[in-house]
Amino acid sequence: IVLLSNLLTPGYGEEIQRIEDTERSRKRTLSMPVENGKTYTITKLVGIYTELDGPDLENQGALMLWYAKRNIDEEFKKHCGAWEELWQGDIRSSHKGVQKISRTCLYQLYSQLRPGIQKSLGPTGITGLRQWSGKVFWDADLWMAPPVMLLNPELSKSIVAYRHNVLEGAKRNARSEGMDGALFAWEGMETGDELCLYDTAEQRHHIADAALVQWWYSLIAGDREYSDTKGREVIMECAKYFASRVIHNKEADRYEIRHVYCADEFSGIVDNNTYTNYSA
Repeated sequence: IVLLSNLLTPGYGEEIQRIEDTERSRKRTLSMPVENGKTYTITKLVGIYTELDGPDLENQGALMLWYAKRNIDEEFKKHCGAWEELWQGDIRSSHKGVQKISRTCLYQLYSQLRPGIQKSLGPTGITGLRQWSGKVFWDADLWMAPPVMLLNPELSKSIVAYRHNVLEGAKRNARSEGMDGALFAWEGMETGDELCLYDTAEQRHHIADAALVQWWYSLIAGDREYSDTKGREVIMECAKYFASRVIHNKEADRYEIRHVYCADEFSGIVDNNTYTNYSA
């Protein structure tokens, strides 16, 4: 549910609003009388809630907007302060193009994460909903979490802790293949069960990224309370999975991980992919 509220500068007449909902969007038209030479200010407040935030979402959103409207200047000040703190963790480059790209990417990550939650992100976050449907991929662990971890360790914990939050689903994925431990979904959501519909889903097992990101977090964030308990559990369950999946090559007298759709997806299905073997 998405709630919007407009604040017009007082004294400029009655506005007329029209809302048109489609399956995936909401069009909102605002009409008001204006006079030449005058300046008008419109402030738009947006509240976004989902069923994961609890019952009575419309009331929650309406209350949030109502309180914000009572003191919009104070809310904006808090907003700016929060961003100023986030931007203490920044990537700076003398190359304008690199600077623009890095800031854009960090903005996307910072605006969709917050401390104290156990939710990860799909590729490009909210901006990728149409293409990725809000699903969580291994990209979050391998590509998105590390820079956030280095710049804002506390913020990265939501990505890291998500894997423990969906551990039971990962265990179900492993059991469905007759394996031990946990097999984290190539495409997952709030339960951790595999949602990938492609034929190659059963080979997409380079996703020990879920274990690697736990290890990296323990090295960088210094959060021993999490790393020595939940983080260690994720790593152990991943290890159990790969221990049950490996095949012993008698001729070479070694264990191998075969038939993997590796992180370099253009390579297709291969045996003993370097990255997969290393992470396992």
